[in-house]
Amino acid sequence: MTLIEFFEKIGNENLAVQVLHDSIVSEKKTKQDTEITFATETKNTQLLGVSKRVGIVVWMDADKYNEAIK
Repeated sequence: MTLIEFFEKIGNENLAVQVLHDSIVSEKKTKQDTEITFATETKNTQLLGVSKRVGIVVWMDADKYNEAIK
């Protein structure tokens, strides 16, 4: 299944976009990876209470992203 097919099954009305680089609180580089802490709206958190929302991270080339949002 492609990402577009996946999103179509969920339905555009049930999706929200949060740009991660606009939400970063801190980042910490380790030997193998980078730990990123980010802020999100309370309605999106499922660890702090009862929420029926789940988040995923989708990575893309920055140049393609910047071109798409023009």
